[in-house]
Amino acid sequence: MGGIARPAADGSWNVILADPVAFQNARTIATLRIVDGVPAWDEAVMLHGKEFPMAGGRTSTALGGAKAPIVGDVIEVAGTRYAAAQGSDTMSLLKYGSDFFTLAELDGDGHVVRRLYEESGWKKMPGKHGIRARFTSDGTAAILTPVFRTGDWKGRQRLVDLRDGSSAVVPAVRGAAGFALVDLRGAVALLASGSEVLLVRGLVEPAHRG
Repeated sequence: MGGIARPAADGSWNVILADPVAFQNARTIATLRIVDGVPAWDEAVMLHGKEFPMAGGRTSTALGGAKAPIVGDVIEVAGTRYAAAQGSDTMSLLKYGSDFFTLAELDGDGHVVRRLYEESGWKKMPGKHGIRARFTSDGTAAILTPVFRTGDWKGRQRLVDLRDGSSAVVPAVRGAAGFALVDLRGAVALLASGSEVLLVRGLVEPAHRG
C-alpha cells in the first residue's frame, strides 16, 4: 500500500496502492469496503496520464504499461474526490527531482475537472523540485510541502483551499523551527517534528478553517 486510507461518505475507504515493482510507485486509487467484518475491494483506478504534464523518464511502470502519475493523497469531500499527483515516479520525487505536481478535483471516472494548483516544466529548470501533499482531516485544504529547498518556496509549506484554490504560506511558529504542519481541523493545527507533536490554535487565516 501507499500508506493512505481515508473514509468516504458511503462508508467505504479510499486507499492508495503501490505497484508491485521495484520502484513501488503509488499509482492506484482503490475502494475498500468492510462487509460483515470482511474486507472487500470494489474498484481500482489510476489517474489518466494524458491529463497531467508528465515528463519523467519512468512513466510506464504501472501494470499493463499504463501511463499514470503517482498519487500522494486522495480525499472525498461531500461526494467530490480530490487527488494530489506528485509526478511520474517516486524515486525522482525523493532523490533527483520530480517533473510536475498537480492538485485536482476529479469526476466520477477519475478525470480532472478542476486544477486547484499545478506546477510543471521542472525538468527544464535548474535545481531539484518536488512537492508532497496531504489533505487536512477536516476536508478544507491540502498541505503542500516542498521536498527540496530550491525554488521560490525555500522549503516553506503552503496551504491550498479546496473550495477556491487560494493558497497561503503556512506561518512559522515561534520556538517550533523543527516542526512541520501535518494536519488541520478547524482552528486547531497539528505540527510534528521527528520526535514530538504540537497543537496550535489560530495558526492559519479563517478562510482555511472551514
